[in-house]
Amino acid sequence: MILSLPCPKDGVLILEAPVKQPDYNAITFDANRKLCIHPKSPSPESGAAGKELVVTGKSGLTVAEDGKGGKKVHLEVEVGPQYSPNDISVRMDANKIVVTGSKDSSYSHSTTAGTVEGSESEQFSKAFSLPQTIDSCSVDAILKDGKLILEAPLCRL
Repeated sequence: MILSLPCPKDGVLILEAPVKQPDYNAITFDANRKLCIHPKSPSPESGAAGKELVVTGKSGLTVAEDGKGGKKVHLEVEVGPQYSPNDISVRMDANKIVVTGSKDSSYSHSTTAGTVEGSESEQFSKAFSLPQTIDSCSVDAILKDGKLILEAPLCRL
């Protein structure tokens, strides 16, 4: 967007514009030190306060109209109920979206022979090719009922 404005007599131009409030808590680094985001948990006020990501039931990546004359990417990935938002990382890697999850758990129980202790680790990684560049600063993702829902606007070429 290019603005063309006449210079005010006092030489001071004041410009006000709405900006998207960043969610710095969602931005992090993955195990390979690559910048990524964690999905949010759905909140009851999310529908009233802004856009709510909707489950379409179409697994994988789809492109849809964004309602503003552009297009957006909509991605749904079944990850399972055992994962929390902090267990999942979403990153943009060249022309694809990479979703990874890692869940570690430990257990301990007593038996007549003694105490049994152990740990388990569960991991997954899924990549989805993008048809064109997305605005990675505007990615919105939530984890709802064991499903990751992600939307991002496609950049206009």
